[in-house]
Amino acid sequence: MTDISSTVDPLSQAAHEWHLRLSDPEVSKETRDAFDAWLQQAPHHAAAFARADNTIEAICNMNPDALDAELHRHLIRERLGAWWVSAGSHTSARRWLAGAMVTGCAVLAVVFSVSWLRGSPDTEITVTVSDFTAPVGATERIALMDGSTVLLGADSVLEVRMGPEIREADLVRGAALFDVLPDAHRPFVVRSTDLVVRVVGTRFDVRSNGGITRVAVADGTVGVRLADGAADGGASLRVTAGQQVSATNAVLAKITEVDPASVGAWQSGRLVYRQAPLSELIADANRYFEGSITIDDPTGGLQLQTVSATFDGANIQRMLDMLPRILPVTVHTVAPEQIVLRPQAPSGRN
Repeated sequence: MTDISSTVDPLSQAAHEWHLRLSDPEVSKETRDAFDAWLQQAPHHAAAFARADNTIEAICNMNPDALDAELHRHLIRERLGAWWVSAGSHTSARRWLAGAMVTGCAVLAVVFSVSWLRGSPDTEITVTVSDFTAPVGATERIALMDGSTVLLGADSVLEVRMGPEIREADLVRGAALFDVLPDAHRPFVVRSTDLVVRVVGTRFDVRSNGGITRVAVADGTVGVRLADGAADGGASLRVTAGQQVSATNAVLAKITEVDPASVGAWQSGRLVYRQAPLSELIADANRYFEGSITIDDPTGGLQLQTVSATFDGANIQRMLDMLPRILPVTVHTVAPEQIVLRPQAPSGRN
């Protein structure tokens, strides 16, 4: 068996050992004071501890059946002993670990997260794939195994793949606000319809609605390119805080400015638009509306009408009432919770 204590990242090891010690129900004041002192030693200590905490929380929330059986057996057989040795200098950690063995989730969290962080030259570790879905009208906060977080927008679907060398996410539909912790060795890659976003660590959101994929950056810098297979798929744009870029039908638009404070505004129910096509607005509205809203215009002109406004996602009906005041559109209720938008008839026609 490989001695993984020689390959562990010292900072990650320290963060996980502090997590173990603080999980002891009998943790002493001296231990808590020592932990506070460790946090104050360097700013990145708090970030490392947050990653350890998020890793364990994420694994505890996983369905054990989703883990590859062979990986699970190998971790239990090989890694528990290695972690026991590494924690041997901490009596409280070993006592807590022994008691936690009956809980299953706690042991799996510690063993899997530490093994995943440390790795082993003679072990092939399976990439974990997780699917997340947020219901209509509600959001879902996700703690990822690397310590990053994602706020998944209403009626959205996200697939995440995490492993020792990759951090990837596919936004199948909807919206997601990413807060990515830095890891220069494993850039975080997000794919959504026409666009691919590559970051090391930053805060940004991705929206894929109404045939439009939009990336907006609140903090840091991201690289954005068209998805593989699309025209000019290799070209990449550098998008910084306060900027956004979109793509429609595999065509990449120019970078435009955006208020960083408005990035991810939908998390508080605000739907903010700046020269956005009506098709995008209606696609967003459907994620908050318990029914269907469609645009009926064979010419396609109504879908392309642009909107600059802010709406309340909790009151889609009010948004529908306002649209005829700002656009040449009529709103028709053809059945309960079934709304159709049509172009206004030219003046003088019935």
